[in-house]
Amino acid sequence: MHLIMEVKDMQRAFQEILEGLLESTAASRTTVRLDMPSKNLHLDTVAAEALAPGVRSLKEDTSINNLSKVPTYEFVERERRILVQNDCLTADPAPPAALIDLYDVKAQMLGPIMLDDSVIGIISVHYTLGPREWTEKDVAALQNAIERVRRTLEQRG
Repeated sequence: MHLIMEVKDMQRAFQEILEGLLESTAASRTTVRLDMPSKNLHLDTVAAEALAPGVRSLKEDTSINNLSKVPTYEFVERERRILVQNDCLTADPAPPAALIDLYDVKAQMLGPIMLDDSVIGIISVHYTLGPREWTEKDVAALQNAIERVRRTLEQRG
């Protein structure tokens, strides 16, 4: 029971962080995915999500699985830095086809969540209205959200 309460408490904190990120970047969707089996959190499952009105949720998604083998995630894990993609149709590395075809993502930013010098998750910022030039302010907002999630994990870890 304690673990369930702890995870729910973390998810509430993540939700607040993601809602702020959604608003500050004028995005369509923001998500947190974590690989923390000890807390029953897995990379292929969305731990928390914030959505703009009318945007489809990824929470119950099963079309994007084995995320650790997706080129965009591999990039973030290898480079340990934010990946900015202004146009997902021409982006390299290519996002998962389902993200574009099923969830209409046109532009995205992905950032690594680091703990103990390891990438243990990712925050995604999706935009569905068309290609988009992400600004320095948008990237800074994502970096701030990454730091806040990391501090939450350290405090409740």
